[in-house]
Amino acid sequence: MPQHRRYGKRVLIHYRGSLSDGRVFDDNTQGEALEVMIGARCLPPGIEEALHEMAPGEERSLALSPDKAFGQIDAAGIMELPRYAVPRAHELRTGMRIEWHSPHAAQPVNVLVAAINEATVTLDFNHPLAGESVVYWVRLVAVLD
Repeated sequence: MPQHRRYGKRVLIHYRGSLSDGRVFDDNTQGEALEVMIGARCLPPGIEEALHEMAPGEERSLALSPDKAFGQIDAAGIMELPRYAVPRAHELRTGMRIEWHSPHAAQPVNVLVAAINEATVTLDFNHPLAGESVVYWVRLVAVLD
């Protein structure tokens, strides 16, 4: 089946995502299937590629490299800002995750406080799983359109 055939189609899936060591980070195997549109970039690229080829009812285990999962760590996504530019900087600690409100984005972004000192706060805007190889188990329940 050509990859463009399901582009824009809505599908129902069950899935479970785990790290290479087996720790589960996301699980939708119980309850209602998740409805997603293929091509809307709601899923890692490796899952979308597999869904183009899968038949309803089919299950697959997918070992995804960072490029097919959540991307590589991008140095441009790490920003050092003056403390005065970061709200409530006095409450932050290295390793915390905070919501960052940007005038350029409609929704707040979850970021990692990578470092903090007397003058600056370093924020990491990369996806929390950037740089990680992951394994997904996916079942295509139905193609809706």
